Amino acid sequence: IVNVPLTGAGALIPVTITASSATLPYGSAVPAITSTVVGLVGTDTLGTITCSTTYPVLGNAGVYPSTCSGAVNPAYSITYVAGHVTITKLAASVTPNAASKYTVQADPVLTGTLTGFLPSSGVTATYSRTPGTVAGTYTISAVLSPAGLATNYNITYNTATFTILSPYAVLTSPVPGSKFASSTVTFGWTAGYTVSSYQLSLGSTGVGSSNLYVSPLLTTLATTVSGLPTNGATVYARLTSTVGGVPQSNDYIYTAYLAPATLTSITPNSGIQGTVDRKSTRLNSSHLG
Repeated sequence: IVNVPLTGAGALIPVTITASSATLPYGSAVPAITSTVVGLVGTDTLGTITCSTTYPVLGNAGVYPSTCSGAVNPAYSITYVAGHVTITKLAASVTPNAASKYTVQADPVLTGTLTGFLPSSGVTATYSRTPGTVAGTYTISAVLSPAGLATNYNITYNTATFTILSPYAVLTSPVPGSKFASSTVTFGWTAGYTVSSYQLSLGSTGVGSSNLYVSPLLTTLATTVSGLPTNGATVYARLTSTVGGVPQSNDYIYTAYLAPATLTSITPNSGIQGTVDRKSTRLNSSHLG
């Protein structure tokens, strides 16, 4: 049974068939496309409607049309409205791992982590660092292959730090440039690389001076020194490391502990006559009554 219009002899009933749309991330399966029919009267049918999209599996990010066809009914004027399948880019990133070495070593193999890439894309990373051989920090970055990945991925390229270390020991305690807390100080240092012995010297007359203290050759990473000045003067420290029979020194500057001024030899309840030197906080007694 086909419903026919009651007015306008021979006029066809308008009907609209709209193909469905979808938004999917890159790599998604082909979605099922369905139809939405508007204008069909009563129990009328339009036969078998077939819908599809041009989007293929692993098609590049972009917009693909979806369409319907196959509707048949002589009483209707059929209009098809296309939909679309939108494929969005995936978020992905490459993150190098931080690495380090001593100046006397070869560079290690640089590695990193890929996140968000589909296995089917076959993504690989080549890691490298900015050139340099002296102790310091350098930047590790990555190059990805194959070419054209930006078509389907929004890629974040992260970096990492490559540190080249001196093989020689470095004083870490007390913090270089700090003030001693007392006349007894424990000095600590890093192990370095293949260091056979350490020697610490302290002086007050200039860089490299040793009039305050010279340690024996040490294999430990710390030593305690007593009897250091308490006058707030500059103390020069030198840590010497021996690597492969070759000594190498690193110099540091500290400030000696400053002992507080004290009054001594004053009889309780005694009368005191004298003057106070405010600059030196010393009491110049002229009479003790």
